Amino acid sequence: MASLIDIRRRLRSVKSTQQITRAMKMVAAARLRRAQDRVLGARPYARLIGEILASVASRAGEGASPFFAVREEKRVLLLVIAGDRGLCGAFNTNVHRAAMSLIGSHKEWTEVRVLPVGRKAVEFWRRRRFPLAEKSYPGIFGNLQYAHAREISAYISKEFLEERIDAAYVVVNEFRSILSQVVRVKRLLPIAPEDASAPVAAARKEATAPAGSRTEYLYEPDPKTILE
Repeated sequence: MASLIDIRRRLRSVKSTQQITRAMKMVAAARLRRAQDRVLGARPYARLIGEILASVASRAGEGASPFFAVREEKRVLLLVIAGDRGLCGAFNTNVHRAAMSLIGSHKEWTEVRVLPVGRKAVEFWRRRRFPLAEKSYPGIFGNLQYAHAREISAYISKEFLEERIDAAYVVVNEFRSILSQVVRVKRLLPIAPEDASAPVAAARKEATAPAGSRTEYLYEPDPKTILE
């Protein structure tokens, strides 16, 4: 049986641990709040960029950009974005399950390469039979920068323009709330003008409006150059 001194020492140890974990919780909550603010703050910008792309594409025509070129999908690049850490429920598992389901539902794909982003994505897909892209991005979320997105997009664009792939898809979690993440699967390339953004219905409504009520835009330079 423990002595009174042992019990008091144990109580002090538990209280010290409690103080440490309370401080860790406060730091984690602050970091989570900053990350959440960045996600929510970027959405209006991303939504408007999509609307502009849809509007310009509808006026420039499908042949205005090589990124509109639709080819039979045989060789596909799959961008899978997961987290750097585990112990987060089904956050990573749902992404990988959706990616596997996407591949399984397209029997016509003869070659699938995976571009994993996040340490858990790299670890998962290295153990699978699908070849990885020349680059992978483990552990970038600790210091995520615009340069990362630019490098990834430049790589995917080059692969498509040089016809090493026929299409590119992304599988990623969409943030709804701290407890809710929704897996999204979206085709990145080729770009379909009618699917360039979710709010493109507004552009369609504008296109079908009476001649007197439709808004006309002046482009400088021309729509094709803007798309490029």
